[in-house]
Amino acid sequence: MKKELIELQFGSCATCVVILDEYYKELGPTIFMEGNMSDTNLYACSYENPIFKEKLETMAKNYEQVYFVIRHIEQITEVEQNRYIALVKDREFCGFQIPDNVVVVFTVGEEMDIKKISKELYHFCVIAI
Repeated sequence: MKKELIELQFGSCATCVVILDEYYKELGPTIFMEGNMSDTNLYACSYENPIFKEKLETMAKNYEQVYFVIRHIEQITEVEQNRYIALVKDREFCGFQIPDNVVVVFTVGEEMDIKKISKELYHFCVIAI
């Protein structure tokens, strides 16, 4: 894992990082969720109040740098992966703005799984394996 490359993404707009899943616990202050969350659970929120909002805001207030990890992106379809494009590109999800001191991180099981990331999402990815 290229920690220096990951840290360069703080303050950058429209980027995310891809790492191997085995390393996500080594990043630092982290909030994580499984990428294969159903639409029902992921979108079961009122506007500006996604399921991860409270935890992410609390962490962002208490730490200088926070990592929002979405695990196993390679295990879901391209359509499901593309649900996360606005989260990366616009730093917004269901009306909630991602704090500036948060980096979005996607994990994959193996390096070869990078090929399974949708083209639309890959465009915003910094590979830090």
